[in-house]
Amino acid sequence: EPGKGTAVELYFPVFDENASLSAYSVNGDAQGSETAEPRVMVVIDDSNLLDVTERMLKKIGYRVDAFKEGNSALEAYKKARKEAQFFAVVIVDVTVNKEAGGRDFFHQLQRFDPQVKAIAISGYLDSSAIAELTREGFLDILMKPYRLIELEEVLAKIINGSH
Repeated sequence: EPGKGTAVELYFPVFDENASLSAYSVNGDAQGSETAEPRVMVVIDDSNLLDVTERMLKKIGYRVDAFKEGNSALEAYKKARKEAQFFAVVIVDVTVNKEAGGRDFFHQLQRFDPQVKAIAISGYLDSSAIAELTREGFLDILMKPYRLIELEEVLAKIINGSH
């Protein structure tokens, strides 16, 4: 009916490609050092969020393999392992709904590589769901919308082994 309904306001974080980041790389070395860029796999079914996350990761010094669904990501992970190339971290949207859901993808990945380091992302978790994801093996959880600094801190903590 006219005059009735719901008004919704959406707020999206701004991604400033020219923003100044910390003077240190993920490994704690001064930027410009000869260290290799850590490789991160990202599995997010939302094209816009996948693109923004990929750009954020590249901005803070990661090599990124981005996927919209779990099946192709799993195949790429297996192929990389066979070629002795490894992912430092896998970031999974646990609400991915395509061929393999985010959690299903993560469980398949764990069966293939029990040592996989993974971060769950979601916008729909309560404390019991967060605890369950942690029990399942996710090392950390990022809530959408996440900021560049949050992403950077969580990844550095996991890659540097302090998680």
